[in-house]
Amino acid sequence: MALDTPHFDVIVVGSGFGGAVASSRLAERGMRVLVLERGPWWGATGSWGDRDRHRALPHGVLGARRTLRGLHIGTRSLTLRSDGIYEVHQFEKLTCLVASGVGGGSLVYTNMIVPPPEGHFDAYPPEITSADMDSYFTEVRECLRPAPDLRPHPKALAFKRAVADTLNGEVQYPDLAIDFDRGNGGAADHPCLMGSRDLSKRSLDHSYLRRAAESGATIQAMCEVETLTPPALTGEWQIRYRDQTTGRSHVVGTDRVVLAAGTLGTLRLLFSARDSQRTLPRLSPTLGRGFTPNGDMASLVVDASEPISSDTGPTITSFHRVDRERSYLTGEFGLPKARAPFRDKRSRTAILFSMGADKVSSEVSWNDGSLHCDVSQQDDPELYSMIATHATRIAAGYRARRVIPNAPFGPKSQRLFSVHPLGGLPMGEDSATSVMNHTGEVHNYSGLYVADGSIVQAAPGVPPSMTIAALAARQSDLITNSRPARQRKATQ
Repeated sequence: MALDTPHFDVIVVGSGFGGAVASSRLAERGMRVLVLERGPWWGATGSWGDRDRHRALPHGVLGARRTLRGLHIGTRSLTLRSDGIYEVHQFEKLTCLVASGVGGGSLVYTNMIVPPPEGHFDAYPPEITSADMDSYFTEVRECLRPAPDLRPHPKALAFKRAVADTLNGEVQYPDLAIDFDRGNGGAADHPCLMGSRDLSKRSLDHSYLRRAAESGATIQAMCEVETLTPPALTGEWQIRYRDQTTGRSHVVGTDRVVLAAGTLGTLRLLFSARDSQRTLPRLSPTLGRGFTPNGDMASLVVDASEPISSDTGPTITSFHRVDRERSYLTGEFGLPKARAPFRDKRSRTAILFSMGADKVSSEVSWNDGSLHCDVSQQDDPELYSMIATHATRIAAGYRARRVIPNAPFGPKSQRLFSVHPLGGLPMGEDSATSVMNHTGEVHNYSGLYVADGSIVQAAPGVPPSMTIAALAARQSDLITNSRPARQRKATQ
């Protein structure tokens, strides 16, 4: 699809928590914004987007067959469906699962909107403080309007009993970005990892991105960025992208670029631009450092003594948190609805999902046109041992026939599974020690910003969505305050 306007004030690459917030904030300030998203619109919210690039949310066995977008294994990459929602990155001892679509990770996340633990911003430049970020956390809450679900769902009650019996502890109920007033309790009546048909899941496509579109932003789905070219070569930032529906490539110009393609997507674009295409040769040698899997670990509870009904209620409604010498949590994780004849067995099965503020500071590298990372549990054996023990103790409260920590690999494996890959772009004062400054602007390349999980400087040990969104809001304020006078006048 060709664009009517060839030049924009800002092009945002990606539409997850960083890209959605940035596009909304910048468009509301009067800037001409283009959002390029490689995935399609998903679910009913596509009705206000581009209908030709809209896909129904996948449900059931047949729907699951079209969820996988692609696989990246070593130097081999395989695209199965350009409109798939999930993508798997298989590193040596780490498997990452990431999402693709208008709304990014919000399409498939657990809806938890929680701030990082105290002291998280100590890992950032001194300009970024907890006090500075508090107002941005408030802004995210005001947009997504999260609230806890305190209703007695069977799986939540089973988890609460297990925590009380085994740890003599109390559970916490996180704020969830769900509209509980929609329909018959909305997403409260079923896990909504893969969207919600009644729109009760407050994903970004009908919150921040809708606000962006209403403020004049152009959102282009199924458009994957291929190259970034700086003004030194063309007089403006130029982005070439491939329209995956038509197969044609297009070039658009802009004053500023905000990369928000997700941690692995942004790292791939920057590594490719520096080392393969050589359009950004002065990117810092620290590119890729500080990567963390956020202490993610799943544990499987098989054949509990009583039905758990894991397919009722939101995906996660409660968790137990440890905040002592190390910070981590374990929550009950809902399973999709099961079909007969497996429903009875599935009703006695549960997943416990854990996260922790790991001390991993691994490095992602680039070789043969592919990302590489050798992170494993051995990068922080203390934390992963604590998490496995914590989940196993809670699982004992279910009186299950079998418990498998570190699923699907098992307790003896050093492999990791993460849905929250973070970091890889250190912040600092110069390109010798960091990739970008505290505003998220890349050293040596004025006008190039990053606003996704790759700028998170330490594992928060909780879902990072709120942290990424708040950092993007802060960045947007700094971008608009530094706009040239000719642009400010145009919006006054």
